[in-house]
Amino acid sequence: MIEAKALNMISQGYVFISYELLLDGCSNNYPTLVDINPDVCQALDGLLDISLYVPNDDNYKNFSQLVRMEIMNPPFSRRMLPSEQVEIYAALLYDAALLYARALNKTISMNQSIDDGRAIVNNMLNTRFKGASGDVIINDVGDRKSALQIRNIINGGYERVANYYSSSDHLEILQDKVIIWPGKVTTVPLGRPKCGFDEKLCTYSTNYSTDLWVPIVCGVLACFLFIMLAIIFVLKRRQHSFESSLWLENWRIDFYDIKFGRKRSRFQSVFGSTCAIERTESKQTLHSDIGGNIGVFQ
Repeated sequence: MIEAKALNMISQGYVFISYELLLDGCSNNYPTLVDINPDVCQALDGLLDISLYVPNDDNYKNFSQLVRMEIMNPPFSRRMLPSEQVEIYAALLYDAALLYARALNKTISMNQSIDDGRAIVNNMLNTRFKGASGDVIINDVGDRKSALQIRNIINGGYERVANYYSSSDHLEILQDKVIIWPGKVTTVPLGRPKCGFDEKLCTYSTNYSTDLWVPIVCGVLACFLFIMLAIIFVLKRRQHSFESSLWLENWRIDFYDIKFGRKRSRFQSVFGSTCAIERTESKQTLHSDIGGNIGVFQ
């Protein structure tokens, strides 16, 4: 609880439950020889403690008085203070001895040996009687159907707020008691987030929804514009690269784009020369034209 206090959890909305917590030193009703830090006792305020049921009838009061008297005798030789309470463990010990005695008597009445431990245990099963701690009910497997009490710790002391009886599965809420929760408040903690674990228990106003959607829409539009600009940049870049490559290839001419002025002889090569033999009256001459076939690039 000290750690919880350091984490600011000793406040409204939190619940702490303990089992059989002893408040030695936190109250005059529970004295101790050890000095207890006041912060420890203060941190316990609002705690719910589950413990064994303590009867509030005359039978238990008489038993408690008997314990006070017997504890003054040897070997204890101790006088209990009037503010001290007799713990329920004394009644449980008394009822355990009474349970064994009843089973032993039953064993003897059935002419069974008192040395037969199994027979004695079997005679404890399915037993019910009124003991110092209340109704003692032992089931068929040897477990006691005990009763419990819920106590609220306030100002270093206990305050019973509810009882639970396992024999009848009944929870008794003491109507005249008010539970003080951590933070010294009486408002019962929800046990869940205010809007639920999935936010389904809260409704939000229109303004809140509008304020939420505006940045979302703006973000989506910004992403869309960024993607479009990136695509345009890439396309322009590719177009520029393509045009540059075409410019570098302009010096090349395709042969089929050249138009020739006259038909080539089948004896002419494309890039060769043309040869002809001319006969004159006096002699024959061999005339050779290098590149005589002229073409025009369209």
